[in-house]
Order: sequence, then C-alpha cells, then structure tokens
Amino acid sequence: MRTHGARARRLKVDLDATEFADLEIPLINNWQARAVTTGAEAREGLYQQVPGSVLWTNSMRLLIEAGAERFVEVGVGAVSVWAAEEHRPGAARGRLQRARRALEKVRELLA
Repeated sequence: MRTHGARARRLKVDLDATEFADLEIPLINNWQARAVTTGAEAREGLYQQVPGSVLWTNSMRLLIEAGAERFVEVGVGAVSVWAAEEHRPGAARGRLQRARRALEKVRELLA
C-alpha cells in the first residue's frame, strides 16, 4: 500500500499542476458514477480513482441509459470495453494500444 499512496500523491501533484477547462460534453466520472461538467470535478475524479475504488458497472449503466452505443478504451487493458458487451449486447467497441493510432481509430469507430 505504501507504493499506492506514493503514486496517488504524485498523481495529485501532476493533476494540480494541470489546467482543466470546464467540459463541453459531460464526462461520466466512474469514481461516483455521475456526470460531471467542470474541470475541477474531472480533476478530482481522476485523482479519486487511484486511492479508492470505482463504480464501473454503475457508470456503464448510466452511459447506456444516456444512449451510448460505442465504447472506446485507450490503453493497454481491454477489461472495461470488452465487459461492456455484458451490459449492452452488440455495442460497438474498440481497444487502442498505441497513442499514434488513437485518433485514427476513434474516427473510424465513430464514422
């Protein structure tokens, strides 16, 4: 747990040093499973995911109830996106592993 705490503190420093503008499109914060619209809420949600747990299933339900049909996960894991199938069978989904391909893949999925 000591390493986890050190990572959370480092992330807090980095997040506090980063400007977060208010959002034009609401973000589903999986720390609280609710929509957020301010930069401050987005920043806090990013931080709280590290030392705490997330409400992933509730967040997915909220997205689906709001009409989300396509899910894109950027990163090395695929758990979140592939598990979306459980909540919305047939949903379009994708997994992006390389940052240089991310924008191209997102455009393709949203087309």
